[in-house]
Amino acid sequence: MPPAAVREGLRAFRADPHRMETVLVAEGVTWVDDSKATNPHAAAAALTASSSIVWVAGGDLKGADVDGLVADVADRLKAVVVLGKDADAVAGAVARHAPQVPVDRVTGTEPEQAMADAVSAASARAGVGDLVLLSPAAASIDMFSDYGQRGDLFAREVRRLHGGDGQVPLDG
Repeated sequence: MPPAAVREGLRAFRADPHRMETVLVAEGVTWVDDSKATNPHAAAAALTASSSIVWVAGGDLKGADVDGLVADVADRLKAVVVLGKDADAVAGAVARHAPQVPVDRVTGTEPEQAMADAVSAASARAGVGDLVLLSPAAASIDMFSDYGQRGDLFAREVRRLHGGDGQVPLDG
C-alpha cells in the first residue's frame, strides 16, 4: 500500500463517539468522554492515559468488581467523582486501594442535574495538567437512556461550565 494512502487513511480516521473523545481543553485541564467504557476492563485503558486523573465513574456495575481496576490505577487518581446505582461500590474500592484519594458523591438521580453536579465536582478537584475522565466502568441504564446520552450530557455540561452554551445534540 502506498504511504500516501496510509497517511490519508490515518488523517481521515475518526474514533467512534464516546471512546476517549476529547471534549475540551480549558484552563490547562483536558476533559475526555469515554462513556462507552461500560465495564471495568473497558475503563482500564483510559485510566492509564494520564498520571493525574479526576475520574468520573459509576452506574450499574452489573455485578462486576472494580477493586482490581482501582488497585491498578490508584497512583494515577487525583480524585474520583461517583454517581449512579453502584457509586458506593466504586467509592469503597477507592477507600480500600487509594485511601488518600478524595471521593465526591453525586446523590441525585435525574440525569441532567446529576451530570451537572458530577462535572462541577470534577472541576473543583481538577488543576492544570489534569485529565478529567468520564470512563464509568459501569453501564448507564440505572440513570441514563444509554451511554450516548451519558456522554452527551457530560460534554454539554463541560462546555457550559467553560462559557459555551452547552449545545451538544442529545440522542433520544
